[in-house]
Amino acid sequence: MTKARDLGDFISDGTIAETVTADGLNLGDNEKIQLGASQDLQLYHNGSASYITDQGSGNLVLGAADSIIFQNAAHNENMLVASQNGAVSLYHDNAVKFATSSTGATVTGTIAVSGDFNATSGTFTVQSNGTDILNVTSTLMSPQTDGAISLGSASNAFNDLHLDGSVYAELIRNNDDTDTYIQWPGSNTLAFNTGGSERMRIGSSGQIGLSGANYGTSGQVLTSSGSGGAPAWADAGGGGGSFDMTATGSITAGKVVALNSNGTVSTVVNQAGDPATPLSSGVNAAVKELNLFPSHAVDDARQRVVRVYLDNDNSNYGTAVCGQINSDGSISWGTPLVFYGGSLDCNLVVTYHVDSNLDYYVFYKRPGSNEPRIGRIRNTSGTTLNNISTIGNPGNYGVCSAEGFSSVYDPDSQRVVFAWYSTQDAKGCVAAVDGGSVTGSAQFTSNDWAQYADMTYDTTNNKCVHLRQYNNVSDARALVITVGASSVSVGSEVNTGAQGGSMPRCTFDPDSGKVILVGGYPSQATKTYYGMGTVSGTSSSWTNGVVNSTGMTDGQGEYDITYDTGADKLVMSYRKDGTNATYMRLGTVSGSSLTFGSEVQIQTQQPSFMRIDYLPTSGVSVMTCSGNSPTRVLASAVVTVVASTNPNWFGIADESISSGSAGKITHIGGINESVSGLTAGTTYYADKVGGLSATDTGYKVGKALSATKLLITEGNA
Repeated sequence: MTKARDLGDFISDGTIAETVTADGLNLGDNEKIQLGASQDLQLYHNGSASYITDQGSGNLVLGAADSIIFQNAAHNENMLVASQNGAVSLYHDNAVKFATSSTGATVTGTIAVSGDFNATSGTFTVQSNGTDILNVTSTLMSPQTDGAISLGSASNAFNDLHLDGSVYAELIRNNDDTDTYIQWPGSNTLAFNTGGSERMRIGSSGQIGLSGANYGTSGQVLTSSGSGGAPAWADAGGGGGSFDMTATGSITAGKVVALNSNGTVSTVVNQAGDPATPLSSGVNAAVKELNLFPSHAVDDARQRVVRVYLDNDNSNYGTAVCGQINSDGSISWGTPLVFYGGSLDCNLVVTYHVDSNLDYYVFYKRPGSNEPRIGRIRNTSGTTLNNISTIGNPGNYGVCSAEGFSSVYDPDSQRVVFAWYSTQDAKGCVAAVDGGSVTGSAQFTSNDWAQYADMTYDTTNNKCVHLRQYNNVSDARALVITVGASSVSVGSEVNTGAQGGSMPRCTFDPDSGKVILVGGYPSQATKTYYGMGTVSGTSSSWTNGVVNSTGMTDGQGEYDITYDTGADKLVMSYRKDGTNATYMRLGTVSGSSLTFGSEVQIQTQQPSFMRIDYLPTSGVSVMTCSGNSPTRVLASAVVTVVASTNPNWFGIADESISSGSAGKITHIGGINESVSGLTAGTTYYADKVGGLSATDTGYKVGKALSATKLLITEGNA
C-alpha cells in the first residue's frame, strides 16, 4: 500500500511528483486528500466507494449561495435539494416525497408507521387529493367539511365503538336534527330521544320505559295512540279498551261521557238530578251594556254564544263578544269586537246563519241617517270575531224606529230574516239576508207599532212567525212570513188575544206544533200571560190564558222562552219580583192549555234584556242578560233539563279534551285510570255533572278496582 504523503512529498525542486493534468488532479486508490493539521478532513476512493470523512473536532458544514443538491452520477436525478430560505426536499426516483415548508412539512404519497404517531400540539390535518378532509386536536376529531366523511363502509366496517362520558352524555346525535339522539341515562340503560325529550328507554333488566322511567305496572299492555300521539301503558281490560272520539264542549279527564246524535261525545250533565238545574252561572265584568236592548245568538255545532250590545264604557259603540260554552256549564268569553265605531241609540238583534261561513248578522239603526243597517260578523276560530261586511238600508225602506227589531233563522230557505218598523213609510218591513246581501224584502201594514217584537220559526209549516207589541200595552199581533230563494211574502196581522202584549217573547214547540207566546202585563206585574198559535197557510189562530203568578217584573226584557227538544219542555227564564234574581220554570203544552212547574233560581244577578236559547247537541239552554252588580255587567247561566229517556252514557274520558278535538275515551269493558279518590270494591254512578258518585243515581257506570282505577261495566249508548 502506498504511504500517504504530504503535498511536499511529491513536489521536488518545484515539480509535482504525481500526475497533474489539465483535467484535474489524479490520485490512485486509497490516496487521500487530507486537510487540516491532523488530517481532519479526508477525500479519497478505496476502489469500490468514495469517501468524504470528517474525523476531527467540530462539524462537517456544507454551504451554498442557493441550494445544496444531491444527485445521481449522471446528474439527471435529484435525491435531496436543500434551498436557501426555502424547502428541504427528499426525492424518490427524482420525485419529491417529503418537503419542508414555513408551516411544517408536506408528505406526498403514503406514510407507513410501525410505531406510535404523536402530534404533541396544534391540529393534525389529513388531506385527500390536496384537500383537507379531517382535523384532529387533543380533544376533537372532526371532518373539515360537514358530512364529508363516513365512518367505515359496507365492506370495511368497524368492530366496536367505545365511548366515554358521564350519565346523560349524548351518544349519537344527528347534526341535521339536533334534538334527536341516543342517550345513556344510567348504568346499563339506553334512552331514545326525539323532539328534545326522552320517548323510550330500555332498562338494565330489559324493561321498557315510556317518557323516562315509566315502566307501567305488571300486567299492563302497550297501547297505540295512532299516528298523532305517543304510546301508553294501559290495563288489559276484558274485551274493552279505549278509542278516540271528538268532543262537543270541553271534557275533563275522568268525567263520564255520553254519545251525541252527531257521533261526538259530551260530558254527562244533570242526568240524575232535579228537573231543572243550573250547571253554572257567571258574569263577564269586562262587558258593560248600555240601557238599551242587547241580544244574543247561539252556534249549536260549536257550542258558542255571541252577545251584541252598546258598550257603556266605550261611547255606546256597537260591540259583540263571543263565548265558548264548556261542558261544565261555564262560559269562556273572548275579546269584544266593535262592529260599529260610533255612538248608537237603538236596540240590537243578532242571528246566527247556520248554513253560512260561520256568520252572525246584527241589525241596528245607523245614527244620522236613521236608516236600518245589517252588520256581518264572522267567528272562524275560538272566540275571535271579525267584521266582514255591512248591508245599508235593506229593502230601501228608509228611516226606521230605534226599537222593535226582531230576527230568526229560516233553515228551509237558509236565510236570516229581519223585521222592523219604517217610520218613513209607517209600515212594518221584512228582509231576508244571505251571503252578505238582501235576497228578498216586503212591507206590511202594521198600526200602532210599539217598541218590542220577537220572531220564531215554525218547523212544521216552514214559516217564520213575527210577534209584536201592539199600542204599547195591549194584545200582541202575529204575522206569518214566507221566505223563498229570492222573495219574501207576508200574510195579514192577526190579534193573538194574549194580553201578554208587553214585550212578547216566543218560541216554537215542535211536539205540539204550536207557536208559544209569553209576556207580562204592566198593570198586573205578577202574572204571566200566554198565547198558543197554530199556523195555517199565511195566517194563524190563537188561544190564550194566564199561566200563573210568577211575579215577573214588567218590561225591560226581563224574561224569555225557548224549547228543549231533548226533554220536550218549554224553558222560561225571568226576573222574579222581591228577590230581583233570575229564575226558571219548565212548561208543558197539553191540548189548548199551558202549565208551568216549580221555579228554580239560576242566577243571583238582577236581570235585564234577557235572552235564552236551547242547544240540542249538548242538551243545555244558555241564558245571557244585563246584570246589576256591577250595573249592566254581562251575566249568564247554563241550565239543563232531565230528558224523558235515559242518557246515552257509555264511558269515561282518559284525558282532558278541548271542544272540537279528539281524545281517548275508555268504553265498557275497559279500565279507566284518570279517576281518583275511589274506594276499591265500591260501585259508582254518574252524578249531575259527569262525575262519579257512590250514591245510586240510577246511572251505573262500574266498580272501583283501586283508588285510581274504575272497571266500566255498564252504559246506555
